[in-house]
Amino acid sequence: MNTPQQDTRTFLEYLFRPGDVFEVRAPAVRASLTSNFTATVSGYFQFEALDAAVAAIAELDESRRAPAIYSSLNPVDPRLLARSKNRLTFKARSTTSDADIIERRWILVDVDPVRPSGVSASDAEVELARDRFQLVRAWLSRLGWPDPLVSHSGNGFHGIYPANLTPDDDSLVRSLLGTLSAMYSDDRVCVDRTTYNPARVVKVAGTLARKGDHFEGTDTIEARPHRRARLLEVPK
Repeated sequence: MNTPQQDTRTFLEYLFRPGDVFEVRAPAVRASLTSNFTATVSGYFQFEALDAAVAAIAELDESRRAPAIYSSLNPVDPRLLARSKNRLTFKARSTTSDADIIERRWILVDVDPVRPSGVSASDAEVELARDRFQLVRAWLSRLGWPDPLVSHSGNGFHGIYPANLTPDDDSLVRSLLGTLSAMYSDDRVCVDRTTYNPARVVKVAGTLARKGDHFEGTDTIEARPHRRARLLEVPK
């Protein structure tokens, strides 16, 4: 099995190309482990500074101050590099908007178990999401879609599919996700219909998802542990 840093590197190398600039973002990061003050951490990285991005992500993840760490799904306007060049900044004032995306290269299909907000998924809920994701993937494959990059987000499953669209896609991706949600969502598992916007961020593989407490369960209540996001399949 890959190390977390190897998963992070492979994930970013798959999404981005030489010359690209992308954002790394972590909302609600605590100032310290004993502080209740939180702020957004954000930074912009060149593809050519991938080592710096992987190191910065690993350092933030290991600090245990970030509930989750994300990257932009699509490349951003290179001018945003001037906000925080190849480094992460605490209390970031600005993050990527839809107007900052230069190309819609990827579509994110996000399948999550339905559960109370602010808690991690149980093992049984993770399996439900896995099974549902496979149904969605099989349907898209029958329509001729290529294999996606597949990752376990810590609670659910992500399929990242290649696209070749402008940022203003006339609601094509929004319609697609709405269709998938109507077909495959129910009271136990949800296909997220909100991941259509060009500036969507996605959980970075290799990082720990810390939603709520790391709850080990009781005799009568199932465990809801923190889990590490992992790469499961990387297409050629």
